[in-house]
Amino acid sequence: MNNMKNSKFSFTKNFLYFLIAPALILLVGIILLSTVGFNLGTDFRGGVSFRVYANYENVIETSDDIKSYDLNDKNDFNEVVDKINYVLNSNGLKAVSIRKTTMNIAEYDVYNGQAVEVVYQNNGKALLEVRDQVIDEFGYVGKDEAVTTFDTIQSSYTFNYVVALVAAIVFGIITLMLYLGFRFDKSAFLVSIMQVALDIFLVLGALLITRVTINLTFAVTLLTTLLLTAVNLIYFYTTMKSAIKQGKFEKVKPVEMADTMTRECLMKKIVVLFALLAVFVLLAALVPGGVREVSLGIIIALIVTFYSSECIMPSLWATINSVKKKKKYGYQQKDVAK
Repeated sequence: MNNMKNSKFSFTKNFLYFLIAPALILLVGIILLSTVGFNLGTDFRGGVSFRVYANYENVIETSDDIKSYDLNDKNDFNEVVDKINYVLNSNGLKAVSIRKTTMNIAEYDVYNGQAVEVVYQNNGKALLEVRDQVIDEFGYVGKDEAVTTFDTIQSSYTFNYVVALVAAIVFGIITLMLYLGFRFDKSAFLVSIMQVALDIFLVLGALLITRVTINLTFAVTLLTTLLLTAVNLIYFYTTMKSAIKQGKFEKVKPVEMADTMTRECLMKKIVVLFALLAVFVLLAALVPGGVREVSLGIIIALIVTFYSSECIMPSLWATINSVKKKKKYGYQQKDVAK
């Protein structure tokens, strides 16, 4: 930590190099947005759900074509998942979730038997055709009840949801601008709107590139991004104001002030970043379904906002404050010129 504080590395002088990664993310994001778009989940596009019974042992007569699976066994579960994914992928379909559940089949006197529940995004493929392929893949021909009917899931998010989300973000940006402007100085208005816009566009680009499924993830990720950006801005301005009051930056150029503050705070923010990443990586790895997608979105927001706050924001602040005729922070333009 002391090595970083005493380092002469300049974040502001390397600003153009730090812009390369954001520029690439935005460029690739624009290309993907204009071609394939976001990876919308069932909440936006709707989908299809069905269940497959797994335990045929001691229920009906088995043969070489039929295998009984114990879904508590990892290898058996993975084999079932592979069979289902094979059928879906061969039809250009993608599973949103595959999880263990139970299934009742009255014909075979099965009650609460092991099964897997599958939800996939529908591309218009005939449901009966896909179901027949699943039955054939598991060798359940003539025992069709072992695969339920394919039920259509209606999309739950509408245009009103998007409007409400945009309104919430705009309200958050305005509130942040007003807070920073009144507490610190007028230039904070401009810095905050530029920083929030950059972070949100970078996160959207990263979501497009990583193909994270967009359901509730979309709202949580964008609102998390706004919150993290606000925290980074407030922390930067508060720390800077405290240092100036202590006379630490008397007659110091804005670029030097920005570099010094960034170096001194970097290691603390890295520790916090890795602690938060560890939590959400574990959630993404251990908890399936929607929690995993939300965790991945938050991970993207954490990485993007950390990079932006350390490599972009100090240069924005220094540039805007360098062109001001008078500084609110206790020095004037003629002092900087010296």
